[in-house]
Amino acid sequence: MAIDPASSSHDLAEHLLDHNYPIERETMADVSALLAQVASVHGARHPELHALEATWAELCGCLARHLRDERSMLAPHVEQQTPPAPVPGPRSGAMASQHKEVLGLVRRVRELTDGYAPPADACDAYRALLASLAEFEEDVHEHVALADNVLRRQAEVT
Repeated sequence: MAIDPASSSHDLAEHLLDHNYPIERETMADVSALLAQVASVHGARHPELHALEATWAELCGCLARHLRDERSMLAPHVEQQTPPAPVPGPRSGAMASQHKEVLGLVRRVRELTDGYAPPADACDAYRALLASLAEFEEDVHEHVALADNVLRRQAEVT
């Protein structure tokens, strides 16, 4: 579900909290289980899967922390239509740093999967894993772009 980046901060924040966040949380859980299964079956022939497991675990931890921190900055935009007062807690600079870290880990996942290209011996589960990872990357890029837009607007107001 795409949203116009020019939408109001309220609509962008609501989209992030109600759309991106649940998808990202669900995908982290689903991919973790699927990755463990695929690595146990294919890991001997594809050792990059073990590196992918480590990178994925790091990405999930980093993104889970980020979602918690960023929620405190986005929630005031949903609770009211007028520009919110500054919120104590993480600042937009910290969020930008977290976005950079998350995107770096997403980039590493793409590298470890050769751009989400399935190897010749990939089973259906392996292919589903790679498709889920590609969709996850798209969602994370949307999340970062929308959140940066909301936080930039908030910084302009304060």
